Amino acid sequence: LSAGDPELALDYFRLCRHYEPSHFLACSGEATALEKIGRPDAQRRAIAGYLDRFPESGAAAFELALLEHREGSFENCVALLRRINEKESIFPEAVNFLGLILGRDLGDIEAAISCFERVLLVRPGWTVALSNLGWMYSEAGQYEKGDELLGAVLDTIPLDPEARLIRAYINLKHGRFESGWRYYGARHDSKFAIARPYGFPVWSGAAEMDRALLV
Repeated sequence: LSAGDPELALDYFRLCRHYEPSHFLACSGEATALEKIGRPDAQRRAIAGYLDRFPESGAAAFELALLEHREGSFENCVALLRRINEKESIFPEAVNFLGLILGRDLGDIEAAISCFERVLLVRPGWTVALSNLGWMYSEAGQYEKGDELLGAVLDTIPLDPEARLIRAYINLKHGRFESGWRYYGARHDSKFAIARPYGFPVWSGAAEMDRALLV
């Protein structure tokens, strides 16, 4: 697959699944190969079929949830992630993603905070969940607590793009423009930044005297 031959990779992944049907990495590889070939419907069927056969697989439910979210099917995505969250053994990446969707996309701040706090019980200090928890506390009006969590992340990883972007967002939202713009460039490195709908030019940092700028 990494050598650029998804058709051949697909054959090998399917052969692996023939001998070991429960091998999820082979299923995930098959789905990736199908995506690269340009068969998104078959990609979905591969993961959904695996989940039907092995309903306890949190990894399969998470991968299908990512597909649902990419397609804008928030209800289906949340249903799959809640299914993972209900399990006794926690899947940190999935529960963190559930919190992100509940808070960012659906506005359920309290439920989002609960998700991130649950993740941090089993993975203390995970900077991704700490950043998201700081964001949600700020959205709930607990600005000092939120900024303290973001500061803890940036003390550990000073250039962490998620914490920097969230801090920029919070500062800009509350009119602290100098602090907000200082961190806003992190959107270019963030995995979770929402893509811009228009291709506006990006300021290079060069002097713009005597030029009109649209802000």
